[in-house]
Amino acid sequence: MNELTNRELATTIMLGGISLLCLLVPSLRTQVLPAFGDLLKAFMAWRIQLILWLYVGYIVGILALAKFAHLWSFDLLKDTLIIFFTVMFPLLFGALEIGKGSKLVSGVLKETLGVAALVALYLGLASFPLWGELIWQPIVTFLVLLQAVSNSQNGTEAVRKILNVTLGILGIWLLIYTTSEVIQTWSPNELPGTLLQLALSVWLPVAMLPFLYVFGFLAKFGSLMARLPFANGRKPLRFSVRLGIFIGLRFNLFWVSRLKGEWNSIGQATGFKDALKRMKSYRGDVRRIDTAEAQRLNNLKEFADSGATDAAGLQLDRREFGPTKRVLDDLYVKQLGQHRYQLGHFLPNAVDLLLSPKDLPSEPGVQGVLRKDKQAWYAWRRTPGGLVFAVGGNQQDIYADWKYAASSPPKTFPGPNNPEWTNTTVGERPPEWAMSDDPITSPRDPRL
Repeated sequence: MNELTNRELATTIMLGGISLLCLLVPSLRTQVLPAFGDLLKAFMAWRIQLILWLYVGYIVGILALAKFAHLWSFDLLKDTLIIFFTVMFPLLFGALEIGKGSKLVSGVLKETLGVAALVALYLGLASFPLWGELIWQPIVTFLVLLQAVSNSQNGTEAVRKILNVTLGILGIWLLIYTTSEVIQTWSPNELPGTLLQLALSVWLPVAMLPFLYVFGFLAKFGSLMARLPFANGRKPLRFSVRLGIFIGLRFNLFWVSRLKGEWNSIGQATGFKDALKRMKSYRGDVRRIDTAEAQRLNNLKEFADSGATDAAGLQLDRREFGPTKRVLDDLYVKQLGQHRYQLGHFLPNAVDLLLSPKDLPSEPGVQGVLRKDKQAWYAWRRTPGGLVFAVGGNQQDIYADWKYAASSPPKTFPGPNNPEWTNTTVGERPPEWAMSDDPITSPRDPRL
């Protein structure tokens, strides 16, 4: 069972070929070798090596226990190494990005028991002849990369649909081929080994959870201890303060991940008790923030399409208000920069310069309007609840930040003689603009 399948052998040949190409082509070699050298130098740092050897030691201990329980044998060594490099190695460094224990567990389970993972396991039961794999794998790899690029670009919906259909057809064909091969070549004698192989891909990553959790917490705690002195005049934290913070974190990934920003003042604690007191206050702040944010998100669902307003006359259906304001403000900055520092006029296609906005559709529906002389402009967007937000500018007062909010789009360009627009540079913003619609993240947020 330690022999490479045609699929695994083809992958090895492809990787070897790519590596050889990088070495033989001078233009690639001059770029790849220095980058590889820097990566190898960082990889050989003693802290990284210590973590890796501890990880490997932990895995060896798990495998020893599994061998004792008849769940593992040296026949599974090849599959173990493949799982290590393709699943467990990425999980180790992915643990640094996870801020909650439940997400760590769900992430590992998704990698091992998700539909995609189970389908991949099934497809691995059979492979094409070697020549077929050497043709098949580059084609699929190219299509997947092309799909990833199209997903990150606006205006590529047609290409995206073609790629999705093509990959779907190829996937169905591969499932049919695998099923046919399994039916024709399956032997009852192979069942125990196949089951052990499939089980290994599930229980081994799951068994890594305790190590990944401890590693993630200690790595984040170490980063926190390196960061907090900067909020305390660069003075090293006393051991009693470190201990108080450590205990206050309750060995919880959630608490250590959230401690940043204005809470860095915890590093100014004078001793153990003060650190415990500040940590208690920090946990209370986070709970209040999360409760208020959950209520804000619930209100977005509850008041969707209600058409209702609050006592101040503000819309209760505030879906996409925050991201709409952000994308329009970003557009205002772009237009100001183009007029003031580069072109001497506003851009006719400024809306096309917008990157894919966060929390908005890939095609956000922002409409731009430019005066014929290119010295006045505005852009607007209608939110799901019907309210229209707009920003604009005029060369008469290039720095004026004009804002608009109403049930219908603007009919005039912004200027001092157009009452539907508000110059927020010299006055207050319109009420709908002034109301914060961003996520609640600070204990000083007035919505708390």
